Amino acid sequence: MMRAEKLIQIIKTAKLTSGVNDPPSLVVVDEAYLAFRRGPGDPWGGLTGVDLQRTHLFATAACAHDQVTAVTWSREVSRLVNRHCAGCHREGGTAFPLTNFRQAHDRAQAISKTVLSRQMPPFGAVKGFGDLKDDSSLTQEQIELFVKWVQAGAMEGDASLSVKSVSLPAEKPAAAAGPEWRVDGTRTLDKPMTFAGITSASMPLGASVRVVAQKPDGTVEPLIWFYGYDPKFTRTWMFRKPMTLPSGTRIVSSGSEGMAFSLVSSTPH
Repeated sequence: MMRAEKLIQIIKTAKLTSGVNDPPSLVVVDEAYLAFRRGPGDPWGGLTGVDLQRTHLFATAACAHDQVTAVTWSREVSRLVNRHCAGCHREGGTAFPLTNFRQAHDRAQAISKTVLSRQMPPFGAVKGFGDLKDDSSLTQEQIELFVKWVQAGAMEGDASLSVKSVSLPAEKPAAAAGPEWRVDGTRTLDKPMTFAGITSASMPLGASVRVVAQKPDGTVEPLIWFYGYDPKFTRTWMFRKPMTLPSGTRIVSSGSEGMAFSLVSSTPH
């Protein structure tokens, strides 16, 4: 009986040597047949006719699995683009369109690069550091989907599964906010205050700044981690819920030099 390691080696070699238009299962069978003809003296030799049949079945099943599990534009990527990118990357938007397969395929390498570096979508803050609303950044799993799509050849897949129209997010009313409370590095509250969000005041391009609130009882509340700051995409990052901090709380930042930010108050000073 053919040993499992021989079959695995045949399949691995077939994947390396198959042409673009060759069905991988047929290439596997070709490799197995050549080993069969060369006989027991071949490193992969000693195969029987039954082994060839098993090889064909195994290879066909393996290739079918690869085709089903491969990330494609139609099944996965078009939905991610529609949800996270199409607000800007569409016809009539503020950036080049990425709403169909051809548009995205032509820029596949650039998409992978900017997604991996978290330049796009441009949320400007590290995901999960602080409890922020409207976080448009990608999860690690979503980033991996983009990368796997490009690594597999940026395939379209079944076009019938693709998103057919761009769905734009509904306009949200601006959150009510009060005056800004500026912080240059570190500042201590001299009274209880409630904050609705945080915004940059003076930051260099590319700045990375972590901001936390150190409360008098010793607990530390992460507020935001500005990452790869770009003034083109500056905004007010709103907290999911207004945050009330007691008197004596120290607002502490660490990271880039020569920067300042402002906490946006939800109550009068």
